[in-house]
Amino acid sequence: MSVRAKLTVAYLLVLALILVLFAAGVYAFVAAEERANVDRILHERIEALASDYSDEGNLREVVRQIEPDDDVFAYDAKGNLLFASPHHLRSAPLKPSAGYFTIGSTRCIAAKVGPYLVVTTESLAGRRHALTRLFDAFAVVIPLALIIAAFGGYFLAGRSLRPLNAALQALERSVQQQKQLLADTSHELRTPAAIIRSEAEVTLSRERGGEEYRRAIDAIRSESVHLSNLLDGVLLLARADAQQTPIDKRDVQLSSIINDAVQSMQTLAHSRGITLTCASNGGMPIRGNAELLRRMLLNLLSNAISFTDNRVELAAHRDGASYVITVSDNGRGIPSDAQAKIFDRFFRADEARTRDLDGGGAGLGLPIARWIARAHGGDVRLVQSSSSGSVFEAVLPFSESGAS
Repeated sequence: MSVRAKLTVAYLLVLALILVLFAAGVYAFVAAEERANVDRILHERIEALASDYSDEGNLREVVRQIEPDDDVFAYDAKGNLLFASPHHLRSAPLKPSAGYFTIGSTRCIAAKVGPYLVVTTESLAGRRHALTRLFDAFAVVIPLALIIAAFGGYFLAGRSLRPLNAALQALERSVQQQKQLLADTSHELRTPAAIIRSEAEVTLSRERGGEEYRRAIDAIRSESVHLSNLLDGVLLLARADAQQTPIDKRDVQLSSIINDAVQSMQTLAHSRGITLTCASNGGMPIRGNAELLRRMLLNLLSNAISFTDNRVELAAHRDGASYVITVSDNGRGIPSDAQAKIFDRFFRADEARTRDLDGGGAGLGLPIARWIARAHGGDVRLVQSSSSGSVFEAVLPFSESGAS
């Protein structure tokens, strides 16, 4: 049962208890008032008989004048019935004692009037019928009120829980993302760890020359760099999932960050015979984190260099309230069935590609680039990819404060 349903049920149980207690209280109060009213009528009738009494003949005359619906019975000192009102509707009580008592649906009072014990009665049938109607009314109103309250309570519970549900769902997503990230990371760590161990064990298995040691150490260094980049990327994404990464945004020049990132990648591009060009206009002020924005650009450029034939181009310009940065290459493109997955963590369209700056080739470069862009209010997307190459686009918001 959902939290919303549980709250609604709890609310209904409390409301039902309150309504039942209220109805029981009202019913008991009305019943007590009706009984008190009957007893008051009987008491007033006895007092009237007592005030009019002078002797037996007088008492008989008074009793004969009683209303047809009022029953009066007179008993002698031995409890024998002497006479009754001429229109009495109920049977005479047998040897009554003084005080109030009830016989069936009849309420009675017995009191001394002179030497006689006089009993007068009043029917409770009408009042009991009224109480039955009151009970029936409660039996209809209370369930109806609970049904209406159920719908209202479910609606109100949904509204009141909406912020909490959103927080719980975000927490659940974060936990699931952390679990998935841990599982994927564990899988990715196996390969470099195995390579490092294998290189070390093979190298130490026998005496080798200086060149062999150098090659083994270089392989271990390469895998260590891969591990370091992988762990850095994983930690960054883990903090992003948990929303624990504080982004220190300042007024910076996006053009300077772009030029710096391109210069940093020139050596890698040149070593592979790749031409890397950059075109941007103006200072391009923006409010953001320079280091994260640089990393976003490095990841996009590294991805393009890894998948190009011989050319990578970066172009940046302002388009209204946004900056648009495009990174294009002339590689063979991304397979159509892989294009929807390229921003998934640890996804690699080509397992055979050389590892670069995107987290050691672990498939974290594009997810990190997109997260950084979104953390700045923008986004990264694949514009197009075909056999003639791919084009990625990063959109970042223009900042007035950055222009001041």
